[in-house]
Amino acid sequence: MEKGTHSQDKEEERFCDI
Repeated sequence: MEKGTHSQDKEEERFCDI
């Protein structure tokens, strides 16, 4: 799980905010 991804895509923050 890349936590840095949710910072770029807020829409994908739902599953990347783990």
